[in-house]
Amino acid sequence: MKKIFTIIAAVAVTASAFAQRGQGLQIGAGYELNFYSYTPSGDWTPSSADGYHVTVAYPFALSESNAISVGLRWSQTFNFMETNILGVKERHDQTRGFISLPVKFEQHFGGFFFNVGPTLSYWAMGKDKYSENGAAVETYSFLDKEHGGEGINRFDIAAGAALGYDFRHIRIAAAYDYGFLKAIQAKYTPEVNYTRQSVRISVAYIF
Repeated sequence: MKKIFTIIAAVAVTASAFAQRGQGLQIGAGYELNFYSYTPSGDWTPSSADGYHVTVAYPFALSESNAISVGLRWSQTFNFMETNILGVKERHDQTRGFISLPVKFEQHFGGFFFNVGPTLSYWAMGKDKYSENGAAVETYSFLDKEHGGEGINRFDIAAGAALGYDFRHIRIAAAYDYGFLKAIQAKYTPEVNYTRQSVRISVAYIF
């Protein structure tokens, strides 16, 4: 019984020490830029898309200077495609949304920190607003089967890292993730494979 109390006390002291350094529940948001690498290479669109992300994360303390951080992130990016054929201007305004679960090992050096680890993502939204000569025609999800989404792999596993600084209750960070799983667009011949990389800059409040 004494050993159990000793273990509980040690965990409590460690968690308390980590919390005293301003490490608690983190709620943040910021800018996100996605890059898409296509195989076979070609003039595919989009090559990139930018937008925003919102993140909630909590660090489970391992010691006074490191932790395992588990988070939940929503990312939404935007891009448009335009063509002008025989005087008809066509435009597609596309919105992509991803739900991600990052799990990171985090190490602190004073106020500075870095983290590294995997992220599991799910492609949750793919909305397209189609217009001709400025007039709206239709809005649909290009992830649906009837619009070519049948062959798309909506799951991804990425490896990434972040660098940042904690100033009292404010965290500033820059992060990068590289996705490994290929999304396959089966309606093209040959099939178009691509991977997604993400760059993020964020500001979070630490409770």
